[in-house]
Amino acid sequence: MLKLVAKSNGLKRTADLAREHSRRAQEALDVLPDSPAKEALSRLNQQVIKRVK
Repeated sequence: MLKLVAKSNGLKRTADLAREHSRRAQEALDVLPDSPAKEALSRLNQQVIKRVK
């Protein structure tokens, strides 16, 4: 099973998709006024992507 995932580039494709979702999430946050909640969501978004790398 792991060979199949590696052969299909599944992990890379998943990481790329996660980065795309993160980028779009940040764009959605960018239109909101600055607030502690916005900052917390932005930091959480960045932390999730750091784990994907």
